[in-house]
Amino acid sequence: MRMGTFSPENSGRSVHVNRLEIQTERLLLRPPTLNDVAAIHAFCDSPEMAWCMVGIPAPYPIEYAEKWVRDCAIGLDEETKYAFVICLAESGEVIGDTMLKRDQRDNRAELGYAMGKQYRGNGYAFEATSALVRFGFESMLVNKIFAGCWTTNTASVKLLEKLGFTREGVLRKHDLKWGQYHDDARYGLLRSEWMNH
Repeated sequence: MRMGTFSPENSGRSVHVNRLEIQTERLLLRPPTLNDVAAIHAFCDSPEMAWCMVGIPAPYPIEYAEKWVRDCAIGLDEETKYAFVICLAESGEVIGDTMLKRDQRDNRAELGYAMGKQYRGNGYAFEATSALVRFGFESMLVNKIFAGCWTTNTASVKLLEKLGFTREGVLRKHDLKWGQYHDDARYGLLRSEWMNH
C-alpha cells in the first residue's frame, strides 16, 4: 500500500492514508482487531442490519464477528480484502465497517459497507466510503470498483449514486432472504470516470 495525502471528491477536506489507516475529517478507518468484536457484534445484531445483508443472520452470533475479524486479517495479509472498521476520530468509537474485496485477475474490487443504526443520517457512510473508493483507485490501483444492493434499500442506492457509481443492471429476484425474493441492483465506477468526476 502506498502512503499519501489526498482530498475526497467534491470536498476540500484532507484525507491521510497511512500503511493501515485512513484518516478523514471526522473518521478513522483502520483494520479490525479482536478488541473490536463486541462493537461489531453490537451494530450487526439487529433485524434492520440483517434484513439488507444476505450473509447477516438475526440474531447475529458473536462468533460471526470473531470469524469476520480473523478473515479480514487473512485477507489483508493476502492483499485480497482491505477491511476497515469505521471509528469516530475523536473518541475511537467503532460505528461501522467498510471494505474493498479485490479480484486480482480482473483488477477490480467490490465495495461493502455497514453503519450502526444510531449513526446513520450524519454523512459518515459517505465520508468513509468516498475515502475508501479513493484508496482503491490511488493505492490499490484497481480499474473498477463495483457494489450491489437490493433495489428496496434506498439508503444504499442513494449512497452509491452520490459516490458517482452507475447502475449497470438489476438481477431480478436474485436473493432470497426470510422467504422473500429481492432484486439486486449492480453498480460500478471506473477509474477513468472517477478521475474525471
